Amino acid sequence: MDTAGQPIDITRVTAKVAACWVLRMWPDADWSLPHTLDLDTAELALAGRGR
Repeated sequence: MDTAGQPIDITRVTAKVAACWVLRMWPDADWSLPHTLDLDTAELALAGRGR
């Protein structure tokens, strides 16, 4: 989602590269819970606890 809360269209390749990067950066995250990634700050937070 962008800052206005609208979905951002990305290609399948971009989504896969981003997902691989997230998994490498936070290998110990509990992936059974939803998370939010802030692309401005590169901070991963549990969903609902970010901005």
